Amino acid sequence: MIPTPSATASVEIPSTQIVSALAQYAHRNEHNTRIAKKAMKNMRRTQTAPAGVWEDIQNFLAPLLGSYPSPSETYVTQLSHRVTAFVLWAVLEMHTPLNVTDLFTDTLLRRFLHTVYTNVNTRTAYQSMLQRFVLHSTGRSLQSRHSGQRGTVSVYTKNELANARSWASSRALRNRVDAMAAVALAGGAGLRTPEIVFVRPSDVCVDGDTVLIDVQGANARQVAMRAEWTPGFLTALEQRSTSEYIVRPGTATSRWRVQHGAHVFKLKSAPDQMKLRDTWIVDMLDRLPFRIVTHLSGYASIKALVARYEPFSRLDDLDLVSEFHDVMKAAKA
Repeated sequence: MIPTPSATASVEIPSTQIVSALAQYAHRNEHNTRIAKKAMKNMRRTQTAPAGVWEDIQNFLAPLLGSYPSPSETYVTQLSHRVTAFVLWAVLEMHTPLNVTDLFTDTLLRRFLHTVYTNVNTRTAYQSMLQRFVLHSTGRSLQSRHSGQRGTVSVYTKNELANARSWASSRALRNRVDAMAAVALAGGAGLRTPEIVFVRPSDVCVDGDTVLIDVQGANARQVAMRAEWTPGFLTALEQRSTSEYIVRPGTATSRWRVQHGAHVFKLKSAPDQMKLRDTWIVDMLDRLPFRIVTHLSGYASIKALVARYEPFSRLDDLDLVSEFHDVMKAAKA
């Protein structure tokens, strides 16, 4: 019979090995902490933030970065830059408290990635590094509440939106009016393609410097166009004052309009219609209550909106919706 160790048997590790291991661990932490502080100091020269905020963030992150088992000094530096950029954004833009519980959440991390990084490969690499750091620092694996239920959402920067307007206004004459109207309806009012191609001049109301769009169809609603998009749209509208439709007037069947009406988005260097709409919705989520954005964007339910835009939702807004559910369930007859 082969002897087996008893349940109480244990392997005794020489005390000299324990002391040596602890010394190596302490040395590595101290070394990595110095590198992390140096990386944050260099980064501070290119970032604008109050001195007190920088000190608080450095004091908060230095021990976390120092204890992370980085494979090289280069990795420590890269990790320090990426984690610090995320924490700066969360603290300054989202007013998130400086603690691991509030900072290191899936929703906040995804919102940062989709807001700051438009390149998918860059975003994926950044996400992987930050998720490993969060797992080490908190012991929690970041998992989305709606993992796998939504497509990729990316947004345009302000400069890219300005370029989209310039692109539309510089099209050849035969496409210019359609382009100016279509990009304004997508980027300035968040309309889908099937909604864009059915907007008529009679659906537009100009009240002073406000342009209101009455969106027809199953998700009927009224949307105020963002001010930076109205000049180009009004210029296009003037050319369509007597037309049945603003984009591609005179075309026959509804089916044809849905399939081919928004042809301008297929032209060379055209902005992406869905990305324009995504950008508009994400901007509205920063300005308006979730329930209002659900209606204005033409979604049938809050759940449907959250499924796609959870990374950009405000946590307090989602908590508020949950509280309303509790109130409704507890309402007295």
